[in-house]
Amino acid sequence: MLNYVKAELFKATRRMYLYILTALIVSGCVILLILLAMSAVEGNFNGASREAALMFLLMFLIGGLYLAPFVSDIVFSDQFKLSTIKNEVAFGQSRTKIYLGKLFAALIVDVGVFCVIVGVYLCGAFLFLPDKGMTAQVMPSVWRSLLGALPLWLGGLGVMMCLHFNFKSSNIAEILYFVFLLATSGGLTVLAWLVSDRFYRIRDLFLDVPFWTLSSGTADWAFVGRCWATGFCWLAVSTIAAILLFRKRDLS
Repeated sequence: MLNYVKAELFKATRRMYLYILTALIVSGCVILLILLAMSAVEGNFNGASREAALMFLLMFLIGGLYLAPFVSDIVFSDQFKLSTIKNEVAFGQSRTKIYLGKLFAALIVDVGVFCVIVGVYLCGAFLFLPDKGMTAQVMPSVWRSLLGALPLWLGGLGVMMCLHFNFKSSNIAEILYFVFLLATSGGLTVLAWLVSDRFYRIRDLFLDVPFWTLSSGTADWAFVGRCWATGFCWLAVSTIAAILLFRKRDLS
């Protein structure tokens, strides 16, 4: 299994797609920091400080869920269309090993992208933006929000990998993922308004809902624990479902 994961990582890290995607996101972060720094120097924007930049970071954390289709595609890379999975099965690789190997590789890539984006942003914020005396008070909330966001990113990636493996069309898989993100919590909120407050409890189990608290910087450690439970439950359930479905799938 370890050699298989290494092979998948080798292939993923040789794709320019990975570096272009990361560079585009990092460039957006740098542009935002430059604009904030210029505003701070010119005195045009009273909120242009390190603390304001950190709050912007929390607001954008939900974007990690929308990166899942790209990260999954970097590892999966349309393999049904190219018949490469069919060839792997024909050469004796078990379907469970194939799925888990690609999933672990995708998770490692996702964590790497997370660390690069957050690392560059934090370094830029601390190097180029003034401290208005609140950084020490804000940073614990930032760390809690970052720690809460990571497992939710991974849970979203697990769902996306499950869809990629079980739909021949990558486009359909990605559309279903975006519907999953955009429609489920909103639909359950409407049902809660119209039918019963119990639907709020179901809504709170979905991956996007915790970001409402994480983006505000008000998450405590108990909430971070809930984020880890939510993220890894989605990862575990999607992995089990994907393996069971993939085992039965006709690859011809």
